[in-house]
Amino acid sequence: MKALIVDDESHVVEAVQLLVPWEKYGITQTFVAYSVPEACDVLDTEQPEIAIVDVVISDMLGIEILKYIKTENLRTQTIVLSGHDDYRYTRAMFVLGAVDYLLKPIVPEEIEGAVRKAVDLVQPDTTATDPSFGVDRQLKHIFPDHQHSLFRKLFRSELREVAYRELCMVNAHVGESRRCCVLFCSGQFLPIYSQDYVIALSGFLDMLQNTLETNQVGTLFQRNEPTPDVVIFLYDGIEKTLQMIEKSCRTFSRETGRQMAMGSSGICAFPEEIDDARKKAIQAYGQLPCSEEIVIRTYEPNMPNPSGNEYHKKEEDVLSALLINDQTRYDRAFALWWKAINSDIQQNRGGLSALYEHFLSLYRRACESMNCSTGGDEHTAFASFYTGLFASTVTRMMNYAKDRLWDLCLMQNRQKNDSWVEKVANYLTMNYGKKFSQQECADLFHLNKDYMCRHFREYYGVNMVAFLNDVRIRKAQELLRNSDMQIQEIAEKTGFFDVKYFSSQFKKATGQTPRGYRSNG
Repeated sequence: MKALIVDDESHVVEAVQLLVPWEKYGITQTFVAYSVPEACDVLDTEQPEIAIVDVVISDMLGIEILKYIKTENLRTQTIVLSGHDDYRYTRAMFVLGAVDYLLKPIVPEEIEGAVRKAVDLVQPDTTATDPSFGVDRQLKHIFPDHQHSLFRKLFRSELREVAYRELCMVNAHVGESRRCCVLFCSGQFLPIYSQDYVIALSGFLDMLQNTLETNQVGTLFQRNEPTPDVVIFLYDGIEKTLQMIEKSCRTFSRETGRQMAMGSSGICAFPEEIDDARKKAIQAYGQLPCSEEIVIRTYEPNMPNPSGNEYHKKEEDVLSALLINDQTRYDRAFALWWKAINSDIQQNRGGLSALYEHFLSLYRRACESMNCSTGGDEHTAFASFYTGLFASTVTRMMNYAKDRLWDLCLMQNRQKNDSWVEKVANYLTMNYGKKFSQQECADLFHLNKDYMCRHFREYYGVNMVAFLNDVRIRKAQELLRNSDMQIQEIAEKTGFFDVKYFSSQFKKATGQTPRGYRSNG
């Protein structure tokens, strides 16, 4: 393993080098950087597994290094050093993925313990627990708070009974409470790409958490993956506390110029309805309008659930156009797909989230089909084009989605990837329901037909027709098991178009007729 030390003070760098028994933890190389640009260069070229970073480096902040690590999707685990005992900076660092936060002067046992923790994360223990609320798990390692940990465990069904019993022993208010309320704010809509906003948000959340816990009325959690969502849990003085939270959110929104809004579950029974309360808060958040000044939206029984409609066929058309690198066809297929999913969403935050999830799903499928990495920054990208207005956000989202998908083709062209055989196979898999012509397929990929067929057989061990028939038979098996469609409908849907030919090919492949397969299934 490799480690990077970033500090503009040479004596601090030397102290870290001397105090850590590197070889004990399998670290064979250490690199040094005295500025943020220099550190980013080392991260890019050497990709160290561990980075020890100062909060203030000359005239820049170490938070830029953590943002670079997150943006570039690096596996580097970060330990932060600071002369500032400021909880705002601590939370901000943890939001961006830091594993520990140490104050100067450096204590030998603390720096070694932090390195040990980072190494454990690089080489994770198979007994690691649920990653939810990762920021708080790390924060509470630094700032011990047993009650906070127990409150967090209430949201895990397998730990709830034990956690609730212990909470009742250490906090009389919990034992006496029979009501609870959960609030939710999606980090997807927060501008976490802004360093100033992240620090302001950290201070605001710290203030809320301290107020709730000091008054023994609730607590606050924050996750860091995939987005820094905020969850507030209230168990006492709920009505009065909700008023305080709403007032605080309005003040924070006014100071930062970015609306802080939350969904609320309303009053639920405690502890038995805590899971239901969390789901209601998320659903209520999704119903928040984009432009109106609503700070807290409370769940109502008639609130619609997110749409479950699928747009499989139009997705396949987009993917097919990407695989054959046909921009005209891609532009047309993308426009039809985007129009279809737009027609079925509500014009609120939940609708925007659903729209973006459709893009993420298609983007992951495209990456898988084209053997590309996803890049890792898709979740954080949303906040950068959220404007607070539905229509303009949709337009910016559409442009981003369209360009991001087409970039996969451009990347493939730059790399001159020779895996055209796999692309042809993926194309056949996606278009199994259409009539197949080897010449048309060769033309789509700008290949000689004989050359394509010969190399396809060499690569897969079967010819293209046999490969396609295998795909069609497997799709037919799925439909026979999971649908009530007639045999003739299944034959047409899977590209056979002749029920007798379909039956003969199905029996040849499976040893059973389609009807017999359904009866035995």
